Amino acid sequence: MPKNILIHQTTVKKTSYLCPKLKKTNGKRSPDGAVAHISRDTIINSHRAIWQNFIFSDMKKLLLMTVLGFLGMTGAAAQHENGGMIAGVKNLPAKQFSVSSDLRASEGMYWNLAGAAEEYAGGTGTEADPYQIATVEQLMKLCLDAAKSADTASEDYPDLLKGVYFKQTADIDLSGAYSNNIVIGNQAFFCGHYDGNGYAIKGYKVFLKNPIVAPSAAYMYGLFMRTYQATIKNVVMQDASMDLIFSNLENNQLEYSLLACIVENSTIENCKVSADINVIANGKSTVQLFVDALAFSVDNSTIRNCHTEGSMDIEMNIASDSEKPSIYNTSLAAPIAYQVMAGSKIINCTNKMNITNKAKANSAQGLATRVSGLVNQMNDVEIVACSNTGALSVSGDCDAGEELNNVLAGGLVAYSEKGNLTSCWSACEFEVLANGQPAEYKGLIADADDYFALNCFYDAELAGLEVSTDIPGAVGTEHMQSEEFVAQINTITKENALLWEYVEGSYPILGTRTAGETPTATESIAKSEISFRTVPGAVVITAPEATQFAAYTFTGAMQATQLIPAGTTTVNLPAGLYILKIGEETHKVNVK
Repeated sequence: MPKNILIHQTTVKKTSYLCPKLKKTNGKRSPDGAVAHISRDTIINSHRAIWQNFIFSDMKKLLLMTVLGFLGMTGAAAQHENGGMIAGVKNLPAKQFSVSSDLRASEGMYWNLAGAAEEYAGGTGTEADPYQIATVEQLMKLCLDAAKSADTASEDYPDLLKGVYFKQTADIDLSGAYSNNIVIGNQAFFCGHYDGNGYAIKGYKVFLKNPIVAPSAAYMYGLFMRTYQATIKNVVMQDASMDLIFSNLENNQLEYSLLACIVENSTIENCKVSADINVIANGKSTVQLFVDALAFSVDNSTIRNCHTEGSMDIEMNIASDSEKPSIYNTSLAAPIAYQVMAGSKIINCTNKMNITNKAKANSAQGLATRVSGLVNQMNDVEIVACSNTGALSVSGDCDAGEELNNVLAGGLVAYSEKGNLTSCWSACEFEVLANGQPAEYKGLIADADDYFALNCFYDAELAGLEVSTDIPGAVGTEHMQSEEFVAQINTITKENALLWEYVEGSYPILGTRTAGETPTATESIAKSEISFRTVPGAVVITAPEATQFAAYTFTGAMQATQLIPAGTTTVNLPAGLYILKIGEETHKVNVK
């Protein structure tokens, strides 16, 4: 048996990095040195550290062009191939937004924010009595309420809805149209609190086909576009999709995520993204492509008890005539977040999304192509009790030579400038190629300036790496699926993280109890006193007193978790097979 506590640490940088380092911002919204960090005081939302080396004939043009292309906020907005704006949301007086009537795509059209509800379903917006959201129209009202008005100074990104609470009270189906303009935090920071209440946002679809993009412009996207001192919890994005095709990129920066884009001083917890993401990016000169499922940039924030699953397929082809080696083409992909920094924490998060990232660059500039099972790069970050079981495939082809073709694949993290991992594990298959030849990859962290991993492991057998007690964390499949391993990885934990639990014939799942908790009256409830039954799309549980509940898929991914009050409670679940943990009881059910 491997040692109970495995510590591996490095302060030696092993490869030359083609992307800028992250710089701590200490909770201040300043763009200096922060990769793709949004400032509350400026309109610069591009990667300042990347773009500062560019020499444009007109720098003012760059600053003015860093607007949200999806939303078409200014005359510089990107356009659809048929002439309509990418998302069709315009700045009109007094927040009167509408969708261009000619904005149509080959498979449908976009939601029209002009149809937003005038009132929420109920509530007063307080913590005790939150505004209730039950329909698409009420969700669109939130989009408008969290958007900057046309009468606000153009250089301002206002803080909106600070201290205002919202609660979703029913499933919301967005599958009838494209969701490009369903955005919360449009040219503003959403500072409120959104509780999805376990209900699903179904069929959230982001679609672009050959949009006309402005050269040297940066574009970004996320359901929660910008957050500051906000809370996003219990949101379930079910059957979401992102289908993007770009054909004429030139010096562009693309930052796309589904749940959230810019997360500052905020909390995301108990959220799930189930999605299929497909991106094709073709162009010339320098292109920076960043694709994520849960969040893009996480600054001085916490992500807890979140899960991603589905597929992500990215293909980038760049034919560049630039000879400047200071800026590189990049294609970076991660399920939980691209960049995490400034004291942020990732706790009890799991991924089962399979990721493929293929990039080619006919360029002397070089190419950086990365994939990871959780986070692409981090600085000053704690990652605790997290796991990845999604397969990772990456391929980078670059004419600039081996030294300028940077291909990275890490089971949990692609690159760490500085970070700590505790009681995390990865079990995934890898396919890693550089210029068509097999390239090196790592079970936990692909490369680093500095990191500290405590009690972390990876399935070296599944990864095609050496299983050895002499290699920190490198264990075999049988051991990782054993009770012995669960006891081993639970030896050390922190940040009030949930403990791992054993499931026969599978990898561990997150349980419902934290380290140091003593059995409570809830856990001693006799089995005969707890009952449950399945109904279409839900499970109904009856308990004599407050009981901890969790539902897991058979692959070990957490689907739902909550404290059930005494009495009868209905918990919504998508159709499928689940392992239910109610108090100390475990049951297998089929929800239809």
